[in-house]
Amino acid sequence: MRQKRAKAYRKLLHSYSRHFGFRTPYQILLDADFLQTAHASKIDVATALRRTMQDDVKPMITQCCMAALYKLGREGQAVVDVAKEFERRKCGHFGDKTKESGECIRSLVNIEGENKHRYCVATQSYDLRGELRGIAGVPLMFINRAVLILEPESDATAQFKLREERQKLGLSTYEKELLAGKKRKREGEEDNVVGGEALDEIERAREDKEKKRLKKLGPKAPNPLSVKKKKKETGTGPKDAKNKREGVAEESAEAQEAGEIKSGKRRRRRRGNKTGGEDDHVNGSGGEGGDESDF
Repeated sequence: MRQKRAKAYRKLLHSYSRHFGFRTPYQILLDADFLQTAHASKIDVATALRRTMQDDVKPMITQCCMAALYKLGREGQAVVDVAKEFERRKCGHFGDKTKESGECIRSLVNIEGENKHRYCVATQSYDLRGELRGIAGVPLMFINRAVLILEPESDATAQFKLREERQKLGLSTYEKELLAGKKRKREGEEDNVVGGEALDEIERAREDKEKKRLKKLGPKAPNPLSVKKKKKETGTGPKDAKNKREGVAEESAEAQEAGEIKSGKRRRRRRGNKTGGEDDHVNGSGGEGGDESDF
């Protein structure tokens, strides 16, 4: 399968899963004509279905389709052997109630205009595919030149998706009741809230919802890896100031001791000089006395 086609099929199947609840393994109903064409084209049905759906599949064949293959006789024995490998889907059409392949598949898929069992249909009948296109959410497949093709979504499927999107974007049930005047006030107050008051209330509700959304989407904290780290400030706290004062006091005490030591040395020198002078003075006075006594 080409990459472009595989991408388109993947997108289409995702749409079916989202809007209609399809899930794996995909249930695929096969009709008798599809199996005959696959056998003539030498296509391995299970492998081709798995490659096209890009996931697990569960091929199924109804009792009416098996009865149609048995009617082929010996020529269709090889196709019957291939069909026996698939799961048998009980349709409830026994004996005289046996229907054609197209009618049987139509009765299983179209239940009150909906594909409730989420079946995919692989058929070569153009008329059957045309009828099933009118039902929303029915993936259709057929073989063209030995290639299994998955049809694009039908108009009914596209309209269903569009209605679903409009419902999501439209007014809620509460807002519709306000506009219709069917919303009663609390404690038995007056009824019929219509006109401008109802519109104002709706507008206020929308504004509150928008504010809550903007509050959630507000500015967030900066990335800690992109923010420059703060430098630690030294000497600003009370402990640092106290330590600083103690250091200054210790330095002043050391300076004072050093000054006292220096002053002590100087005093000693001065005392030494003073004593020497006094001794000299005493000696001098003694000498003078001696001289005076001599005279």
